Amino acid sequence: MNVPFSCSENYGERLAAEVGAKFIPVDVGRALVPISGTAIRTQPLQHWKYIPDCVRPYFVKRVCIFGPESTGKSTLARDLAARFDTVYVSEFARGLLDLTGGRCDASDIPLIARGQAAAEDSLVRRANRVIFCDTDILLTTVWSETLFGDCPTSVREMALQRNYDLYLLLDVDVPWVDDAQRFLPHHRQEFFNRCREVLDQNGRRYVVIRGSWAERLETSIAAVRTMME
Repeated sequence: MNVPFSCSENYGERLAAEVGAKFIPVDVGRALVPISGTAIRTQPLQHWKYIPDCVRPYFVKRVCIFGPESTGKSTLARDLAARFDTVYVSEFARGLLDLTGGRCDASDIPLIARGQAAAEDSLVRRANRVIFCDTDILLTTVWSETLFGDCPTSVREMALQRNYDLYLLLDVDVPWVDDAQRFLPHHRQEFFNRCREVLDQNGRRYVVIRGSWAERLETSIAAVRTMME
């Protein structure tokens, strides 16, 4: 007995014959699901409601908020998520270092990297077309080099394996706001330059975000819309 093979495409009958299956046409006129697989693959974000939940993470656009301390990364990630009706990934290191009064040791770096990745991989399942990440592992490598002079090879490798569709690189043209987890109030420009250098070296697509808080948000929204279109 031939294995049943159901399909709404014109090639279904021929394909079934080639594999020794019995062709069963289903919704050939596309009255139940009025779209083709080709159309979904061509423009997945525009046809989001037809993509099964289990495969949506593959199509989600990932935007990383990148740059020095006290430039509004966390606020921007939260505001962008609200504007695009989706979720954002907070900075894993902040919660971890709250337990130590803001002190970071070299041994914390691998844990921070794994925690950031795990948080993102969990939340991307809930994302609506795009997810915003407050930092990434590539920025963790910059911090490791800055604070400890080097970075574990495993963390560097992990950073290279993770891909983002767009980076928003925040400039330092806003006031410094101190807290227990900020380390470089007098070296913000140098840190910004290093961030830009790392993005260039790794071929990452990025837009520099400058100006007032309102201007930062509007420029970021425009950049994300352009990327998604």
